[in-house]
Amino acid sequence: MNRARRLFSLLPLTAVAVTTLLAACSDSNSLAENDPGIAANSGSTQTMVVPPGERVFGRSYGEWTAAWWQWAYGIPVPSNPLFDETGSLCSSGQSGPVWFLAGVFNATGTAVRNACVVPAGKVLLVPVLNGECSNVEGNGTTEAEWRACAAAQMDLAVDVAANLDGAPVPDIASYRVQSPRAYRLTLPDNNILQLFGHDAPAGSCMPTGPGCTRYRSFADGYYVMLAPPSPGPHTIHVHGAIPTFGFTLDVTYHLKVQSPGRDSH
Repeated sequence: MNRARRLFSLLPLTAVAVTTLLAACSDSNSLAENDPGIAANSGSTQTMVVPPGERVFGRSYGEWTAAWWQWAYGIPVPSNPLFDETGSLCSSGQSGPVWFLAGVFNATGTAVRNACVVPAGKVLLVPVLNGECSNVEGNGTTEAEWRACAAAQMDLAVDVAANLDGAPVPDIASYRVQSPRAYRLTLPDNNILQLFGHDAPAGSCMPTGPGCTRYRSFADGYYVMLAPPSPGPHTIHVHGAIPTFGFTLDVTYHLKVQSPGRDSH
């Protein structure tokens, strides 16, 4: 039950790369010059999506997925984008050159987000369907156990798909990635794991045992990194299911990418 509950809350939402998204985006071109992991926009889906083997700002896909979970677990429930059905909280906890999109935690696994505004020039990390396992949730005490747990739940995923402005991301299966190693978590008060009934006080240490046993987790899932989108409106839709847990995710973002030089709020 703990695993089903974890997936239901954190199966994030979102997205892709597509022809119309990056048309004539000068910010993506300048980023490409600064980071070889981001191809300059040439108007094709293949060059808009960062290939899974590439590095972005010095990090691999897997390392960015670990950063995503640290971000998601590091935000208190009242301001956490995973509980936001409108998109108004999409800027919560964001920093740096990569902007994280998120899933939804509600009774239906569906949401239509119309209020998300993304600053210009941000690379998007879009988890389509993902999960994690950790020592906090009782998924074992070793990295091998967490890795096996996370892989087992993602092996159950079906009907995984993402599209942007009506165009699908091809070969989505090739974008399933794992964190390269277990990563540490730092939790706030009123955190997601506490909501699920876990003994997970704020900080970075387990509440039991001598000394400090760090909160640690391992991630597995489907993610797409997208070079900075062109300014203006974009529609991102993701879908996926894990029938074993009775879970279906279907989320649409109608987001706005701002023009350079504008405040995101």
